[in-house]
Amino acid sequence: MAKSAQEAIQNLSQRMKNPDGLSDGQIRNRRSVYPKAATPDPKPRRRVAFDDLFKSEAGKVCQAYEVIPQVACIVQYFLRDWKFGEGIVSNQPDLNKGLYVHGTFGTGKSMIFGIMHEIGRRLILEHGYQGMWFTSVTAPWLVEEYMKSTDRSYMGNFDFKSYTRGPLYIDDLGMERPAFGRDDVIADLLFERHRNQARTFITSNLSPQSFSQKYGPRLGDRLPEAFNIIEFTGKSYRE
Repeated sequence: MAKSAQEAIQNLSQRMKNPDGLSDGQIRNRRSVYPKAATPDPKPRRRVAFDDLFKSEAGKVCQAYEVIPQVACIVQYFLRDWKFGEGIVSNQPDLNKGLYVHGTFGTGKSMIFGIMHEIGRRLILEHGYQGMWFTSVTAPWLVEEYMKSTDRSYMGNFDFKSYTRGPLYIDDLGMERPAFGRDDVIADLLFERHRNQARTFITSNLSPQSFSQKYGPRLGDRLPEAFNIIEFTGKSYRE
């Protein structure tokens, strides 16, 4: 019997550690007979054949989809291939930058991002992999929703701040109108995203020079710093 409360607590603690009342030697012998169970290996992640996945999604968009060098460059970028961009990116290629893809109408700029967006969605749903996912919007939609959200009667869930972080694709940049005829919401968004070091993917008919003219030299000067600049040329898919 314990002679004090402190001794009782010590005895209880010992019994919790050694409920069978074994000596130290007996415990060591038992552990040698019954070694600690090995930790099971984690379930191996199923290997994904990316080429097959890409062909599948590209075929849904266009049966005659052509993988031109610019498309291959963008795919390499999303696969995090540090060799991407050689001879295609007009400034210094960098996987930590976003993508600014410009060119004339119908050359497949939006198409490749639509394909990559769907691949990213499937990788999350089918494999739990989030590395290729990005939010996708158009510049005109962003401005329109922003203006609606300022109305007291607005019942939607648009939150401008939610678009200032995380991977974001903006299509049709330059096609938007100024909010309320005066506020450049897109310029404000791009500034904030650059400050947050958030990767942005853009498709536009604006060349880098036209971009600078529209959004101002302060933002235009940051274009090579924040984006890998790629020009799409070739036949139009709209013909």
